Amino acid sequence: MENVDTSVHPVKPGFIGAVARITCKAVDKHGFVTGSYTVMSDTDKSGYFLAKMSLTEIKEVGNITECKGYLDMSSLISCSIPTNVNKGITGSPLAGPRYLSHSKTHLYTVGPFEYIPVLPLGH
Repeated sequence: MENVDTSVHPVKPGFIGAVARITCKAVDKHGFVTGSYTVMSDTDKSGYFLAKMSLTEIKEVGNITECKGYLDMSSLISCSIPTNVNKGITGSPLAGPRYLSHSKTHLYTVGPFEYIPVLPLGH
């Protein structure tokens, strides 16, 4: 069985725990949209996330199409305003895939995405 992975670099190294989201349209065998398929993942110490999309789960919703990556939630209160850099708010289409034969994985990428700092009142 093959895996479908996505990764993103949301801000900068050290931005641990921000949440990124991949959302795809779920379609039936006739191509009609029947819902959506979403997977979320936290960023690691380097600012990357790896969202594993299970083929078994995907098959349960039919097929998926038009997958996009989004900023979902910052882990830092002081830097929590999402920006639309690289379509982090409106949704960035996945780039790729690159096939990793050793893990039988299709790797897609999005981003980098960015949050900006919250300014104190009066500034």
